[in-house]
Amino acid sequence: MSLQHIRPKTLDEFHGNTSLKAALVSKLDIKDRPRVFLFHGPSGCGKTTLARIMASAYGCDMDKDYQEFDIGDARGIDDARSIKQNIHYSPIGGPVKVYVLDECQASNQFFQEALLKVLEEPPKHVVFILCTTDPGKLKATVKRRCHDFQVQPLTNQEMDGFIKMTLTREGLDGYPQEIITEIVKASQGSPGIAMKILDQVIDMGGDASQIMELVRRTQVAEASVIDLCHSLLAKDWNDCARQLRAMPDKVEIESVRRAILRYMRKVLLGDRPSPQAAQVIMMFESPWFDGGLDGLVARCWMVMR
Repeated sequence: MSLQHIRPKTLDEFHGNTSLKAALVSKLDIKDRPRVFLFHGPSGCGKTTLARIMASAYGCDMDKDYQEFDIGDARGIDDARSIKQNIHYSPIGGPVKVYVLDECQASNQFFQEALLKVLEEPPKHVVFILCTTDPGKLKATVKRRCHDFQVQPLTNQEMDGFIKMTLTREGLDGYPQEIITEIVKASQGSPGIAMKILDQVIDMGGDASQIMELVRRTQVAEASVIDLCHSLLAKDWNDCARQLRAMPDKVEIESVRRAILRYMRKVLLGDRPSPQAAQVIMMFESPWFDGGLDGLVARCWMVMR
């Protein structure tokens, strides 16, 4: 069973971040609506979900006029060209075209410079939504052109409610509280991580001890793994080393390896597959139970060669 269909479709359905939602509603209520947004916050906290909600609220035809770019895949070079070539074409199915630039902290200077003009005066039928885990990597001139919104992680209480609401929607009322509490701790305020964990445990039946063990093994922060994947794809050893230094010595290394493989598989099967993703998969396809964090560092270094 997959829970991906539960992604909220409206601001009312979006869990937590009450003041942020109120601010977004106020932007929808004015005649001259903003056309450039910046959502920033930790991975898995709902930035892309909010982007899709706002696109729909603006009347965008999500099948014909909505485009989502993962800037981390190609550092933005091809994306910048595509946007500049197509931005002036009118929308097909609604009043606006929406461009979502996800992981835009990974963009290079060329991409950000190319965006400056269109962000300052976008066509009236275009809305830009930038999403990033690290707004500090964006040029100040880019950020000044955006309406800035910070997406906060959920509190433990909010996460507890979010998990119970999700389980209720799936007809799983009465799930053991001790497991829910463990998922809350492992999620670190990220609904995205909570959903990934629930996807793994929801079909395991009633063996609480096995479920608890699985949850504890997946307590590696998905955010750090995603950032590490971006560094591997970009062959940026300095950034990769920074991510590795931040990992705890007792990290569950198999969880990291599997998370990297899942991300790289998604890249290879996406619209713009990267040869580097295939190299990473080949380097990480076999487990190394005794190598620990040292083995992870060594394999990351070898991928850079």
